[in-house]
Amino acid sequence: MAGSVPTHVLAAPVEEPPRPRSANDQIQLALIGAGCQGQGDTHVALQVPGVKLVAAADCYDGRLTHCRETWGDGILTTRDYREILARPEVDAVLIATADHCKASRGRRR
Repeated sequence: MAGSVPTHVLAAPVEEPPRPRSANDQIQLALIGAGCQGQGDTHVALQVPGVKLVAAADCYDGRLTHCRETWGDGILTTRDYREILARPEVDAVLIATADHCKASRGRRR
């Protein structure tokens, strides 16, 4: 007798019980290469719910200062990207380095 059930009862939203929070509910992001492109990409990434910036690396102190001013003193800033890669709490790394950074490895003929 589906015809006797009011349609507003069928369309009532089902409330889910609250989920317990886990470490996987937040992605801890690090930035390597904090120039214009890297900072722009980071701004976009931080719009995703659950993404948090925890560290930034760049060769220039001014960019690191700007990162702290923009995203707070709570983030690690360093000139050595290896410090970021060694941190176990970093879940994802956004790499925005320039192409010329690869040239230091030398070219094979």
